[in-house]
Amino acid sequence: MKDKRNDLCRCNSGKKYKFCCLNKDIQEQPNHIEMDEDLSRQFIIVQKDPQWLQMSLAEARIAEIMDQFRVEAFDENIEEIAWSEFENNASIDRHTYAAYFKSWFYYSWPLPSEFSSLAGISMLQKCLREHSSLFTAYEKKVAAAIYNAPFSFFLVQNVTPDQKLFLQDIMRQNEVVVKEHTGTHYLHKGQVVLARVVTVDEQSVIVGMAPFSIPNDYLAAISNLRIIALSECHLSQFKSTDLGELDFLLRMLYFSILNVSFSSIHALN
Repeated sequence: MKDKRNDLCRCNSGKKYKFCCLNKDIQEQPNHIEMDEDLSRQFIIVQKDPQWLQMSLAEARIAEIMDQFRVEAFDENIEEIAWSEFENNASIDRHTYAAYFKSWFYYSWPLPSEFSSLAGISMLQKCLREHSSLFTAYEKKVAAAIYNAPFSFFLVQNVTPDQKLFLQDIMRQNEVVVKEHTGTHYLHKGQVVLARVVTVDEQSVIVGMAPFSIPNDYLAAISNLRIIALSECHLSQFKSTDLGELDFLLRMLYFSILNVSFSSIHALN
């Protein structure tokens, strides 16, 4: 079977294949002409949009820096500690959730006191403080946008194949157009995703998405959480920082919805 671009790489690096061994595999192919059809199409599309390409490359580079920083700066058990908090006793397959977890782990998880003297900062923020020279000015800009962008529930309003997703942020009640390739192949109007949308210079991309979409049958449950959280926080609307505080609740609701949804499917079978 061919490796898929968004699968975890077969070399067990923890990176997606497209950010790891893909380039090496392409270079090893005779005359470099047997490039995967999906990759070729995406490459052509991105080349026509230099801002999208710039942001995609910056995101990939930031992920590489974080992979190295995690290995060099922390004990091996930090990932297990993070997984325990991420799962919170939910029964999930870690391999399936690895890409979503990694985005949360690097960019959202507030480091415990034994790993950082500054309370509440993410691993990315710590890396930027201690190794600022590793990042270009533009990469710093993208990095800041990433750690300031919380996960939220998004309703897919429309899809332009290979190019765009038109999303409505259910929690913040605003709309965003996301440049996306792979996601346009399996997401459809009316579905709900839990994702992090990052915007830089009016270019928006997804940096981390939970692996399963949610049927819009569960929109009411998400809307109810929004109403209750707004009331308890004495807010009329959510800002990014507010949603960051609700990260745990959003994730637990997501796991709960999937558990009910999958249980219903098994019951029918």
